[in-house]
Amino acid sequence: MRFDDGAEDVITTADLEKLTHGWAISVHKAQGSAFKRVIIPVVRSKLLDRTMLYIAITRGIETVVLVGDIDLINEVACASPQSLDRQHALRFDALIDV
Repeated sequence: MRFDDGAEDVITTADLEKLTHGWAISVHKAQGSAFKRVIIPVVRSKLLDRTMLYIAITRGIETVVLVGDIDLINEVACASPQSLDRQHALRFDALIDV
């Protein structure tokens, strides 16, 4: 196997037998669930805001790892949630009594 830094390592069949498989799930699908370990890739996206990051972080019970640019993580954590943004918030012009 070759790592991003150029280092190489050999994985044997014995190593593969010790391998524990992992699964990925979206933040939305994970809402209401908890997991022992959570790894969160933080990449710039129209969907990523403080609320989504909070939900992702709070899914972890023992370990939470954020992978990404620290400046982006700070930007998202400090920004107002998109739900408060006028362009993303729902707007009611009138309530209709049925």
